[in-house]
Amino acid sequence: MDHSGYYEIVNHSEDRTGLRMNVIAGNVLFNRLHWHESLEIFCCIYGSVRFNIQGTAYALTAGDVVTVSSGLSHEITEGTPDGLQVIFSADPSLLRSAGGGRYAFSTVGDGALSRTHKDICQVRAAIARLAAALMPDAQRAPHHGTDENDYTDEQWYQFHKELYTILMCLSRYKLPDAVGREESQPYGRFTRCVEMIHQNYDKPLSAGLLAREIGFSEPTIYRLFHENMGLSFNHYLNSVRVSAACGLMENSDLSMTEIAARCGFSSLSNFYRAFHQFVGMPPRDYRKYRGTGLIGSHGVQKDLMMHNRFLPLWELPYSREDLVRIGAEA
Repeated sequence: MDHSGYYEIVNHSEDRTGLRMNVIAGNVLFNRLHWHESLEIFCCIYGSVRFNIQGTAYALTAGDVVTVSSGLSHEITEGTPDGLQVIFSADPSLLRSAGGGRYAFSTVGDGALSRTHKDICQVRAAIARLAAALMPDAQRAPHHGTDENDYTDEQWYQFHKELYTILMCLSRYKLPDAVGREESQPYGRFTRCVEMIHQNYDKPLSAGLLAREIGFSEPTIYRLFHENMGLSFNHYLNSVRVSAACGLMENSDLSMTEIAARCGFSSLSNFYRAFHQFVGMPPRDYRKYRGTGLIGSHGVQKDLMMHNRFLPLWELPYSREDLVRIGAEA
């Protein structure tokens, strides 16, 4: 299978719980196009994000749940600063089908379930409880992790109970293998357009240039971005460039002029205009507020062009108690 984006290695919690799964809580502001072998269930608790799976765009707000089956390319954009999500990932070995199979367990898209559907509520609560249990101290830095031996027998069995609750609910929404094979196929040259933006955002780019490179007409480029991403070509290009600029501000002392040039903006005024549109403040205010390197030490994956932006729970105005409360809402 040909995959778009980058391959993400998911480190499951086998060394902590003995189970081939992982749960994190935090706020995804931007996660560029990628894929992984793990099945992922993404629960939006507060705020909103735009989720793209295999070129289809979904707008997620509080209460929404989306499942990303193994091997599907996906991207998260336009996360709001007040956001909170809990994200569960399971190794394919936990699922009966080879490769993990495909599942239609979401509150968005075809066959969407209600946010108040019993199975949705059970899974969302179980993931929140797992996140709370795996983070006894929400303010603890990640390098002070919990060792498997720190867990009591009661906690140990609770991990299993929550995991099997999630898998049992998920099993009811497994798609036929033929549908899974059809959905896993590459979705055409449009994927190459998105990859080219991520690979060349620092260079002059236009819809016309991409059209000539890939063999589309320029109007087709504009149409495909509206259909597959739910936004314009220029909006998407600027969102990638602004996200890259945020990473440079958090992880370097480069001047604004240098950052604008490195991120592909033709002028400083264009950079300031686009940055304010997406972030809601001037670049200098953003740098002053965030502090160079403050987020990068935990959330920015520097090996991926400093694009990805994730704030863990201990950097947000939320706590373990919020997860406990969400876990009690099923």
